[in-house]
Amino acid sequence: VISCCLLLSQVLFSQWQPVNGPYGGTVNNLFIKGQNVFALTNQQGVFSSSDDGSSWSQHSNGIASPMASCSTVKGNRIYVGTGAGLFYTTDDGNTWNTVFINGQANYPVKAIASNSQSLFIISGMYANTLYRSDNDGLTWWTTLLDPGYLYSIGVLGNSVFVGGGGYIYRSLDNGVSFVQTSPFFGTPVCFAFDGSAIFVSADPGSVYKSVDNGDTWTQVTTGMTNPNVISLRMVANKLYAGCYHGQLFFPNPQCEGGIYVSQDEGAQWTSLGMKGFTINSIIVSGNRIIAGTTTDGIFI
Repeated sequence: VISCCLLLSQVLFSQWQPVNGPYGGTVNNLFIKGQNVFALTNQQGVFSSSDDGSSWSQHSNGIASPMASCSTVKGNRIYVGTGAGLFYTTDDGNTWNTVFINGQANYPVKAIASNSQSLFIISGMYANTLYRSDNDGLTWWTTLLDPGYLYSIGVLGNSVFVGGGGYIYRSLDNGVSFVQTSPFFGTPVCFAFDGSAIFVSADPGSVYKSVDNGDTWTQVTTGMTNPNVISLRMVANKLYAGCYHGQLFFPNPQCEGGIYVSQDEGAQWTSLGMKGFTINSIIVSGNRIIAGTTTDGIFI
């Protein structure tokens, strides 16, 4: 039985291969626009691929910082947030333009999301302010100010969810007003949606699901081993989870990292391998699952 388990683990691991650039380094975010896959890296800016991740080319002309961390696609524009400001492109990354926030060109952007009406960013010196723009970034309004720190944004139609330190803010009017939902189980790191179901990963540890717009949450991690989920992606009714690899708090067990998938809204999870790697982002392009890691580049 042990030999069979080891063989299965090796087969799952052998399915994953590093791609032809960007080589090594940390990939913070992956996303798709049209036929292109984009990767945001920690030290080399923005890359794109037109062949489902097999090869990559750099597209960072006009971005002031090599550390690109978050993104959203709104209409024909791609917005990318960095430690030195917010930038957009209308030509799939060939050229980038600066977005001024309150007259400043170098506001650090922690998180970004959008719907058809508005852009939302977490920014400010202490990353404790949520801004909204209804005109593609020409002007901004402060819609939420937290005394601590804001971490993440999730948008579904006119519903906006913002993760703070141990709680979630919710708006049902496109960010005009917010209420704080019931106390959460950790720091909300990222959101995913499937119809009326809301999923959020919490640092440290787990994945939670709500079917009542965030009033109550249920832990959904059956099948995971010592997970610390830091990325979620819903694609074609499959929920993918990327995990952190390493020890968070001594003497807690070491988090194994890797990728899991659930086909029943989190009721049961199956490992897809990549144990031993921290998975910051996951996308599906064509018939390929593409994973962005910490320090180890991109795998398919």
